[in-house]
Amino acid sequence: MIARPKFNIEPERQDDNADVTHATDAIFIMQKTVPLEKAYLLATGASGASLRAVGQIHVTIEIGRLSMEQTFQVFENFTHSIILGLDFLDQQKARLNFDDKTLVLQSGITEVPLTNGENNDNSICFISLINDEVIPSRSEVIIPVQTVDKSIKSKIGIIEPNPALVGKQNIVGATCLVQIRNNKSFLQVLNPTNSKVRLSKHTKIGKFSEIIENSISSEITDDTIQINSIDKGTQNNNNEAKYIEIAKSLNFNFSNSDLTTEQKQKLMVMLGTNRDVFAINLSELGCTDLHPHRIDTGDAAPVRQRFYRQSPAMKTESSKHIKEMLDNNIIEPSQSEWASPVCLVRKKGSTSSSSASNQPQYRFCIDFRQLNLLCVKRVYPIVQMDDIVDMLGEAKAKFYSTVDMFNGYHQIKLDPETKHKTAFTCHEGVFEFNRLPFGLSNSPHTFQLVMSEALRGINWKSALVYMDDVLIFSKTFEEHLHHLTILFQNYGSQLKLKPTKCTFAAKEVRFLGHVLSKDGIAVDTTKIDAVKTFPVPQNITDVRAFLGLANYYRKFVKGFSKIASPLHRLLVKGAKFIWDNDCQKSFDEIKTLLISAPILAFPDFSKDFILYTDASQIAIGYILGQKDRKGREQVIAYGGRSLRGAEKNYCIRDLEYLALIEGVKQYHVYLATRKFRIYTDHEALLHIQKITKEKSTGRLARWAMFLQSYDYEIIHKKGTANGNADALSRRPYGTEIVTITTATVESSTQTEATFIELDPYASICEITTSPKEKVVNDQRTDENFKDVIKYILDKELPDKTRQARKTVIESQDYIIDDDFYDPQDRPTNNVDVPTDDEMSDDEDNEEKNAEDADEIVQTDTQPDSNDPIRNDTQVQRHTNDDRNNDDSDLYLVERIVKAKRINNKMHYYIKWLGFGNRSNSWEPEENIPPELRHEFKVRMDQTKRIKARKTKR
Repeated sequence: MIARPKFNIEPERQDDNADVTHATDAIFIMQKTVPLEKAYLLATGASGASLRAVGQIHVTIEIGRLSMEQTFQVFENFTHSIILGLDFLDQQKARLNFDDKTLVLQSGITEVPLTNGENNDNSICFISLINDEVIPSRSEVIIPVQTVDKSIKSKIGIIEPNPALVGKQNIVGATCLVQIRNNKSFLQVLNPTNSKVRLSKHTKIGKFSEIIENSISSEITDDTIQINSIDKGTQNNNNEAKYIEIAKSLNFNFSNSDLTTEQKQKLMVMLGTNRDVFAINLSELGCTDLHPHRIDTGDAAPVRQRFYRQSPAMKTESSKHIKEMLDNNIIEPSQSEWASPVCLVRKKGSTSSSSASNQPQYRFCIDFRQLNLLCVKRVYPIVQMDDIVDMLGEAKAKFYSTVDMFNGYHQIKLDPETKHKTAFTCHEGVFEFNRLPFGLSNSPHTFQLVMSEALRGINWKSALVYMDDVLIFSKTFEEHLHHLTILFQNYGSQLKLKPTKCTFAAKEVRFLGHVLSKDGIAVDTTKIDAVKTFPVPQNITDVRAFLGLANYYRKFVKGFSKIASPLHRLLVKGAKFIWDNDCQKSFDEIKTLLISAPILAFPDFSKDFILYTDASQIAIGYILGQKDRKGREQVIAYGGRSLRGAEKNYCIRDLEYLALIEGVKQYHVYLATRKFRIYTDHEALLHIQKITKEKSTGRLARWAMFLQSYDYEIIHKKGTANGNADALSRRPYGTEIVTITTATVESSTQTEATFIELDPYASICEITTSPKEKVVNDQRTDENFKDVIKYILDKELPDKTRQARKTVIESQDYIIDDDFYDPQDRPTNNVDVPTDDEMSDDEDNEEKNAEDADEIVQTDTQPDSNDPIRNDTQVQRHTNDDRNNDDSDLYLVERIVKAKRINNKMHYYIKWLGFGNRSNSWEPEENIPPELRHEFKVRMDQTKRIKARKTKR
């Protein structure tokens, strides 16, 4: 016979998610007269673990005025003494009355008040906010919380939100199972209202109730019965599928990730859940007021410039950009006394593949250079590279992610008191920015401050930020998801990321010149590849170039002369070029020295950087360096590459500009926040800041706009003193393959070709071509082409002077592209020039005619002595003219003598200042600045009028 002793209980906890009524084994121990029966019971705890009961007991309990028999399942180490489950509530016809907070049993026979147990259960404590929080309107966020009781370090339990928040703040919290670590966790909060809600730090937002694994949640089975009242699996699967589809629509790139299928699915679900952190257009752009950008110009007077003239097509393009920025509150109309001009810069890549009309894409830029000269420079606290390396080394992370902002500058507010200084002028009027624009001085410093503030609490713990480089790192995949969640919550609705520029859970990332992977930290080999892969010299010129690089840093190497002596012997006059083992050994040893300490050093962000650049007809080179304590120049990174596509047709001035721009882009992370010096052997680069939209090509304007936010100084060095960068610009690099998409149609090949027409946009049409080999052979044997091809490839000219001159001129209109002989289109401007009948082509009389014309012009319109057009305009001479082998210099023009069309292209006959008449040369139109062409046209018009007056007399 089973004894059923009576004992009174207060309903410590009723749980409508518990399928059975159960108690801790402590109750059984206290009631020794109650025998424990065996029970084959399997249950699932709140944590998901499968548990077995130690047995069951049958007792009589009294609740209020009711006395009843009840079977309890007994489990070890249960948190609560007794939990009344669904079986009990169903038998007793229980009903919860929320109005007076009572539990009604047996249709009202007894009512028991419900208590929250905070005063009698040590397992329950309040939780509070760690930081001040802003919950965006109609948003659900996860916020960090902490237990008020600091002694709770690591426990599993349930967080229940504070009901008072619903009434006071109109927000709703979710009851959730959490893991407390170091008395911190997270709570999910929903703001269903149309306005954001602010919650103060330390606000008691809910309570934490400790549980253990044998807290029952769902499942009981024996040999024949499985009790599982609610199955949420289907619902969870549907939600996961929905979030995965959302993540796929954002086109994340996981090519560098090394995840299992399950891990990738979890990552996709997490990213899809945080869709509101990403933006794909300006309408989704975020906006933060963490650090409004202030423009400090001191007592300087306002700068007001006139707007640059634009073609009708460019005015339409400007209007499109202005409307888009107005619609998204990036700009607003202005009455400011400050004004900078607008400059539309064509984006690299020419056209958008997604555009049906294949129209060129333009970047809307403001020429802030005059304003930037007045801004007080700011310095942001320096990041020590040693600290970063040490911290990453200690973290021993296995998973890395990098994130990038969507139009990051446009997400930062401007200071309301100084934003009027960003006013710009265009054909539609004057506007000013509400958000931080590109190209403004001190912008990188503000951006760094905002990023550091946004990552407060996780920066230097699970994240690192330097400029626009944000790195998240973790030891395990679960930790990585957790850290990314914190990052997304820190960004909230104020900062948005660009999904296509983010890398998640990568097996390897590059950060501040280092490669981070699960194997540890390594120096980024791209910093030394330009030297490490330096090809073995094939002739004396190659040896001389390599030694130019080595000699620049010889002061760091003891006994350098002895090491390099085998190479120096090759340069002795009359010596035969024989590359032996000694030469190879010397070459390899010098390369090793160049990519090792003390020549190669880590960057020191407390010192100024130095950038060396140079260019040749085959490649560009650039070196980032700093001075050590002894004033010696050390290398931070070597860089260079071969010329690509149309770059091979640039004049030497543009190639030197290209080397400078590529060097700055490559080392942007080092150069963005500090003033740096640029060393070049091309003097024309000193004037890049004087370039304006009206006096430059689109390419030069784009480069000038790119540089305007940097603080730099360009210093000219003689070519012999710039041997380090010169060597990297003259070495060959790996062949770069340009992929051409073709589709086979029957027996012919269909290729996409671009024709430049009078229409400002390029049109695409299909042409049918013959096999490549046949075209190449036909071109090389054709009477019209063979001389030009031979000159371009081998620099050989026909014996006859007239034919040789014609060959040199025609060679400017063609390039050899992948063995094909292709016409090279260049932009031309229509210039009204005298006809051949009006100007004599006789070589003997050309100087006399020009002098007479000059004489007449000077008596009629004497130019001002300060006129910049005459006698100081620098022009790049014809680079393929066999009389001009020194293509690295610009020459001063004395005047244009005459003009005529050669092969349907306008050419000008130039008299060079300081040279005799024998040095005069025909130059193509694109080599002549617009100012000189305009002056020549005016002068010739006056000449024609004077001749007409003389004829009438």
